[in-house]
Amino acid sequence: TNTIEINFPNVSFLAHKDTTIALCGANCEFYINEVAKSLWQTYHIKKGDIIKIGKILNGLRVYLSVKNGFIVKKEIWGLNNIKLKKADVLQYNTFISQDTRRIKQRFIPQYPQELELRVILSYQAKYFSKEQKNKFFSNTYIVSNEISRMGYKLKGEPIFCDISDIISEGIAFGSIQIPKDGQPIVLLKDRQTIGGYPKIGVVLDIDCFKLVQAK
Repeated sequence: TNTIEINFPNVSFLAHKDTTIALCGANCEFYINEVAKSLWQTYHIKKGDIIKIGKILNGLRVYLSVKNGFIVKKEIWGLNNIKLKKADVLQYNTFISQDTRRIKQRFIPQYPQELELRVILSYQAKYFSKEQKNKFFSNTYIVSNEISRMGYKLKGEPIFCDISDIISEGIAFGSIQIPKDGQPIVLLKDRQTIGGYPKIGVVLDIDCFKLVQAK
């Protein structure tokens, strides 16, 4: 299903057909026609309604979906990651329903300031000394300003590998590259397909989804 990912506050959408929407992801201010609403449930939207996302309060990325998804050309939107601009129109099919569905509270994710990410040693782990591995697993890293859908660069005590470059190879989701400055980079959904930095391991998929909500 095609979904809008929202990384910035104060975004508004005008409905041009009836449909059902849901908003999830980061905790944010959410309004329909200036009336505050809760996330993680469905709402019936009528033509002319205004959906607004205000401040993002906790977490980083908010997701807006419509019933059956937006109708977009993948070669234009899906592959090239073209950003929406003011006055862009996204098509969707009309859907009329009064049913409301909610996620149970216990399944709604929290976005704490501190995360514990589970890592499996892999790839070039044998080229990192025992001392460097111990340093990696005992260090506390901070999310840097160098973050995107491609990857998250972390800041902390640098670690180093016995080799500096490798023959470029395929990169899995969650791979942890160690570049020459010793600061780990966790590679995410829009990562490059191959890379030549040694990789100490990989973050479990489910924990990567926690990481991408960290500022």
